[in-house]
Amino acid sequence: MRPRSEAVERLRAYLERFGADGDDLFVQLAEAWGQLSGGDDTKMAAYKLDRGWVESPVWDPPVLTFTIERHGGVAQGSSRAKKQRWVIDLDAGTAHPEPAGQRQLRPARQTLDVAPLVARIVAAIDAGADDPLLEWSKDRSSVRVLMTDAVNPDGAPKQTLEGRRKRLKAMLNPELAKIGWHPTNQSGRYKQAD
Repeated sequence: MRPRSEAVERLRAYLERFGADGDDLFVQLAEAWGQLSGGDDTKMAAYKLDRGWVESPVWDPPVLTFTIERHGGVAQGSSRAKKQRWVIDLDAGTAHPEPAGQRQLRPARQTLDVAPLVARIVAAIDAGADDPLLEWSKDRSSVRVLMTDAVNPDGAPKQTLEGRRKRLKAMLNPELAKIGWHPTNQSGRYKQAD
């Protein structure tokens, strides 16, 4: 057992007096946070204990639990916030997180239908035509499909783009093979079969 800090002891006294429903619970917890082993796991920090993101605090001595929304992915463009359940053991002086699902904060982006893109790209390659989604070699024996340009009409976040690129490639490769074009070892580049 760790030696108890004054801040942790003040938190315990507060919880014993007011329980998990006190108005200043998260002020007290933030003051003790740096003294709890594991408090910095998953880049958690005292200033993130904003009452607006914290839910369902429960005091079952000597353990305080609560759920908190984490918005790291949201800052990167995700429409979902991850939720963590934190278990604070005041006797042991520890804090550790557990996954607690996620919350949809705004409507998810519509799924991009890649079939029309595949048809457009295959038709342009088959005709040897110029298209903003294609970068031809000088002799037009190979072509690079600008996958990200094709699947990012709406400024999607990284994870969404990766999924869209995979779907496009999975549909594009067999369609191009039908007209004699095959992927090379360079990402997005295709070459006509000899």
